[in-house]
Amino acid sequence: MSQFEFFMIIVSVLIAIAISELAGWWGRLIRSDYKASVDPLHLGWTVAVLIISVTYWIGIWPYTEYDIVHVAQIWALILPTLCLILVAYAITPDVVQSGNGRDYMLDHRRSIFSALAVFLALTVVADWVFIGFVPSSALPMLLLVGLYMLCAYVPKRWMQVLTLAVTLLFFIFLPIVLGLDGLFEAYRVD
Repeated sequence: MSQFEFFMIIVSVLIAIAISELAGWWGRLIRSDYKASVDPLHLGWTVAVLIISVTYWIGIWPYTEYDIVHVAQIWALILPTLCLILVAYAITPDVVQSGNGRDYMLDHRRSIFSALAVFLALTVVADWVFIGFVPSSALPMLLLVGLYMLCAYVPKRWMQVLTLAVTLLFFIFLPIVLGLDGLFEAYRVD
């Protein structure tokens, strides 16, 4: 087992914690009597966080091409993953106490979207730490960081809807169009 595979086990367990929090919240929501107060936008963001988590897990596998020689590389794998866990816990309220999902997203927007922005910024830093430069695919990610920060501080629902659409476009449509080879082209070691 390589060093990278060892650290990928840790990262995989951490991502599984985030995913289990999301899936657990969906299960509690299905079993509860509070279904009428579910906000489609809030539900959409929980699905987006799941998609981001899985895409992130797939996206760090190209780092296998690089030797882990610095502690910074380990932190570059761990820190974004910890941010995903924070996002998963922030976006999934206690079902009984959550009240209206629409109000929850507006009331907790700073913690949710700030953690998402930090997560994406840390993934760009991870690229720099592992491959020595930031690939051109980081530009749309930095746009998303800006949108997440706007969502964190602008209490407008339309901003969250727009950002959700851009997020889904980036994390679903782009990988489908580029395919895995195109998506990971910057990580090739010749």
